[in-house]
Amino acid sequence: MQRQRGIALITAILLVSIATITAVTLAARQQYDLRRSANLLDGDQAYAYAEGVETWARLILARDAGDNQTDHLREAWATQLAPVPVPGGQINGRIRDAQGRFNLNNLVTDAGAENPLAVERYRRLLALLQLAPELADSLLDWLDADIDLRLNGAEDNEYLLESPPYRAANRRLTAVSELYYVRGYDAEAVRRLQPFVTALPQPTALNVNTVAVPEQEPRPFVLLQMLVEDMSESEARQLVTARGEDGYESVDAFAQEPALAGRAPQLDNLTVSSQYFVVEAEVDIGTARSRLFSLLRRDGEQLTTLQRTRGTQ
Repeated sequence: MQRQRGIALITAILLVSIATITAVTLAARQQYDLRRSANLLDGDQAYAYAEGVETWARLILARDAGDNQTDHLREAWATQLAPVPVPGGQINGRIRDAQGRFNLNNLVTDAGAENPLAVERYRRLLALLQLAPELADSLLDWLDADIDLRLNGAEDNEYLLESPPYRAANRRLTAVSELYYVRGYDAEAVRRLQPFVTALPQPTALNVNTVAVPEQEPRPFVLLQMLVEDMSESEARQLVTARGEDGYESVDAFAQEPALAGRAPQLDNLTVSSQYFVVEAEVDIGTARSRLFSLLRRDGEQLTTLQRTRGTQ
């Protein structure tokens, strides 16, 4: 009897322990499921707000197209959106002129052939950023339609030796980050280029009114310096000062600036109005953060979303 009572007691304690562990596990799992559901709900809500920023950008850009025919950095669309409080968080957003950067896809024509003027400018840009001008050759091989190897370039035979092997795209870039696959473009080269270049779906003109001048960059005027040979930083700064708050009215007005006197700049692929814009939205809701980059194309007052990227540009 004593032994049976002991076994019964042990059995009862074991059953209570199992029940307790089961209850704790179920409660913990329930809390985990509740938290996961809340995170998913916050994430979906944050993304919806980010899409709302894109809608705001469409309205601003459409209104701007109806008001004037030039684009510059003192217009309403170029103003940083002040943080907007929403239930559970806040919204931040801005619009950036994608044609204020050098379009890497300008290096080739629609037929896939080399564009000499764009290549000349890109070589200058590489030199100004203290990168090897020969990097232009490997990028041209990546972009052009043929499989002919350039001096200092790279085609399938070189990329198939990589681990893992791959082939040259022989088409236009879809994003600047694709440079990591191109021979010679290491992390440092891409880091230096990132603030000054873009990859738009077709060749575009550089807007001299919105050309990128990142204040945090050690060489903020290189995109203007690349337009002509041996332009100094002080001369490029004069061009930025001369465009004033309202920008240049035309490319011809830009070309008549004293800083360009006697240089005979080539005005091809330059403009004072833009079609492509990037909308950057950042939303914090609860524990979720959503970052959305939307590439918009403006045709008159009509806006089309060409690409959306979450998290990174």
